[in-house]
Amino acid sequence: WPGVSSGSPPAQAGVAMKVGLKILEDGPDWVPHDIEMPLPWVTTETGKACEGSDFADGCNFFPQADDTFVTEVFQKDLLPESSLDSAKSGTP
Repeated sequence: WPGVSSGSPPAQAGVAMKVGLKILEDGPDWVPHDIEMPLPWVTTETGKACEGSDFADGCNFFPQADDTFVTEVFQKDLLPESSLDSAKSGTP
C-alpha cells in the first residue's frame, strides 16, 4: 500500500541534552533562540531497508524490528549515536 511515515522524533530529547550540556560547558550566549529539527519523511517510494542495526547507505527503516517500531526516532545528522540497538537498549 502506498503511504508515508513521519513523526516527532524522540531524538529531540537527545539533542536537547546536548544543548544543555553545551550550555553548562560554554555558557548560554552561543545558544540560538530557535533550534529547528526537520521532520523526517519516508514514503513508499523512498523506503530502503537497513541490513544491520545502523543507518547506512541511505537506508531508512529496519525490517527486522517489530511492527510498532518507527524509524522516525532517528535523525543521524543531529543524533549520530542513534541506532536500532541503542533504541532498544537505551545505550548509545
